[in-house]
Amino acid sequence: MDGRNRSQIVVALAAIVMVAWVLATSPARAQSVVPPELAVVDCSADVGNPPPGSLEWDLADKNNFYCGYEGWLNYYSNPAMAAASAANSANGSLLFRDFIGDPFREPTLRWAGSGRGEYKYVPSWTNSDGTKNLLQQPFDAVLLSPVVTAANPGPFPGIVIPCHSCFVSAKESDQFSMAESLAEAGYLVIIPYSGGNSVQHVVDATDYFTATPTNPDYANEYNPWWDRLDHTGGLGIAGHSGAGGLTIVVGNTDPRYSAAVAFDPAFGSLDGLTLSKPTMIHTADYAGNISALLPPLPPVLNSLPTVLLPPGAILTLLPFAPNGFHNTKPDPNAVPKYTYFDHFKAAGIDTMQVAVRATTHIDWGRPSGGTFTTYGEMVAIYYALAWFDEYLKGGANNALDRLTATNTFDDSADVHSIGTGFFEPSYAKNGESVEKGNVPIKIADISIHNRLSWWFPTRYYLDGGALECADVRNGCP
Repeated sequence: MDGRNRSQIVVALAAIVMVAWVLATSPARAQSVVPPELAVVDCSADVGNPPPGSLEWDLADKNNFYCGYEGWLNYYSNPAMAAASAANSANGSLLFRDFIGDPFREPTLRWAGSGRGEYKYVPSWTNSDGTKNLLQQPFDAVLLSPVVTAANPGPFPGIVIPCHSCFVSAKESDQFSMAESLAEAGYLVIIPYSGGNSVQHVVDATDYFTATPTNPDYANEYNPWWDRLDHTGGLGIAGHSGAGGLTIVVGNTDPRYSAAVAFDPAFGSLDGLTLSKPTMIHTADYAGNISALLPPLPPVLNSLPTVLLPPGAILTLLPFAPNGFHNTKPDPNAVPKYTYFDHFKAAGIDTMQVAVRATTHIDWGRPSGGTFTTYGEMVAIYYALAWFDEYLKGGANNALDRLTATNTFDDSADVHSIGTGFFEPSYAKNGESVEKGNVPIKIADISIHNRLSWWFPTRYYLDGGALECADVRNGCP
């Protein structure tokens, strides 16, 4: 049995919790009981296209709800994650001003130390208005690069990933999984602390990233890896949430950019913005999360900050589950991000909307801030890699085939998967290490249809409209 099926105990517990939550918070469904088959639900399986109001719809809806937090349950019940996190802390990892993401993706000792790429910390760079961080210190940044060798000397296309959810340091970014994957795939990546949702600060970071010793930016500073950056081609930009909004604006207004990928952007109307660059928009099924009072489940919650309440219930200090059930498909017109695709298409600009099944807003920034699916991160990496390969590398690695595939995922994302996944006890035992029990998430050979949203369409408008599809999940011409 592979690691993908080793979460059944957690799944059973989750089904119990879900039943309790539904009965407690959904009066209209008080008589509804989650079917026994949900205790062994497979979140990579097909939920079909059920008609609203049918039993099949109800089952699919509950399946989607559970899958929206299955990854969270697996992550925090994985003993390997806890062991890796403890090892990182022992090596000096601190909350704030240090890496706080998936412990298996710690960028210095684990990622760069294993030879997957190279990492460099930039303690300070000066932005145009001289703004400081919350501790009144200069902005900082991290750089991630492919391993430079005689056979792979560079220069490499550059990608900027603004840090939206950082308090005082770029090391707090929730985008290391994406940044590491892109660097391994041949891109030079900078994650700059950008002082909130400031377009100007992202432009400043771009100035710094592209500066050279002979042409430094306004503070007489330049990227220490300037010679690794391909200065002849366009840049890519990617960002999550508020930084997704920055990605759309800066990516389409700064002439140095050639492609953009916005991960579930928190942004308003595109009115007044001239759309000009190929832009991919990722969207979630669930806009957010809710907090919950849970029965005692220490194996699941042992890595979370909790408060023990009489008579033994546990209150999580993090959100627990996605938003509630829907009786019909949500109206995409109610949220602008589901209509961005239409604006780009109307402007004749290559675009793609990627809607990943059961995802919450946190899937593009796991594990911080709330619940997430099992497969969402890897699906996001798959599509972002293909987009940048298409528009920054001239269609390298069969990028267009990957973007338009409707059968199964290939392993283009899996080769970069090193994060917390399933736990396989036999691996831990044979490797004589709890950490060895971690089995990273893989999506190769999983059905694309099964991992795309059944609520919102995944669609594309490519090559100036020569390639067009309104619903990748259900087939394209």
